[in-house]
Amino acid sequence: VQASGAEAMALQEIQNEAAAERKIQLADAFEKKYPSSVLLSYVYTEAARAEQQKGALDEAAQYGRKSLKLDADNTYSLIIVALILPQPKMLKGSVTEQAAQLSEAAADANRALGLLERLQKRPEETDEQFHVRKGSLAADAHFALGMGEMQRDQFDKAVTEYQAAISSTSKPTFQYYYRMAEAQASESHFSEAIQNLQKA
Repeated sequence: VQASGAEAMALQEIQNEAAAERKIQLADAFEKKYPSSVLLSYVYTEAARAEQQKGALDEAAQYGRKSLKLDADNTYSLIIVALILPQPKMLKGSVTEQAAQLSEAAADANRALGLLERLQKRPEETDEQFHVRKGSLAADAHFALGMGEMQRDQFDKAVTEYQAAISSTSKPTFQYYYRMAEAQASESHFSEAIQNLQKA
């Protein structure tokens, strides 16, 4: 990516900032100072991640969508938006509007999975680090697809996606097992659900 040294350093400062509120402040300052920067999509990704960390899902989705308007192939923003949109408190409006939102989330997750097939190793990464990073991103994309299927009451498809999330990474989160159990219980597969709750 072609960018000035000052822009690159400012992005790095945002990425290294641990406090969510400060990260958002830095992102907003970057937007004002470099409104046409080629790095702005990545800055919005960081702001979306910070809002997600705070539990401010509407704001996170807004930043994620702003990021994707600038770069439709920003894998990280695709996954953030795909994870946020199927959440119950985000599904507002008419049945048609909710269905459109679930379709947007599924499209973003599937686009991310397609892009991951072409993901390049970073110069400083070992093969193992690259494999872990790619697997973690794939797991989140499958998890997002699973959440969307749950909202559609397609519990068997949700189970398939949650299984894919778990098998994609060497470190599945407890949420993967918990949601898998939820989907299995919805299909009356209670013994499997209990096993996954214990794993969670």
